[in-house]
Amino acid sequence: MFGACDYSSQVAKRVCYIHIGPHKSGTMSIQWFLKENRAELLKDGYLVPESEDFRGGHYQLVTQLCGRAVPQHQREAAARFASAIKDTKCVAVVISSETLDDLLVNEDCAREFFGRIEELNLEPKLVFFPRNQSQLLNCR
Repeated sequence: MFGACDYSSQVAKRVCYIHIGPHKSGTMSIQWFLKENRAELLKDGYLVPESEDFRGGHYQLVTQLCGRAVPQHQREAAARFASAIKDTKCVAVVISSETLDDLLVNEDCAREFFGRIEELNLEPKLVFFPRNQSQLLNCR
């Protein structure tokens, strides 16, 4: 299914780029780009998991990875993610969600999230776009 990558399966750990962007910091544009370019990114060795969100955000996935409940129809996101990682030879994974900005503030969520990333044999690399406080207040 994800066989387009031509990389060795000897890679001990894959890098997992975790894009966290607070609202109004361009996150949706990045998610849309990732979604629209999944096939090309896959050819270049970057697995971008499918998203149930039409804009490409991985909200259900990160919520589940944080150990939080999601509606019944969204409960397969983490299992599909784990399966996709197992089936690919890509060396990097990219996930993006504004939800992480709020979830990772909670110590239990953060511990659960990074524990599950570790279980999947992924090395997390956080990509975060902060907003200065006056801009954040103005947008709200």
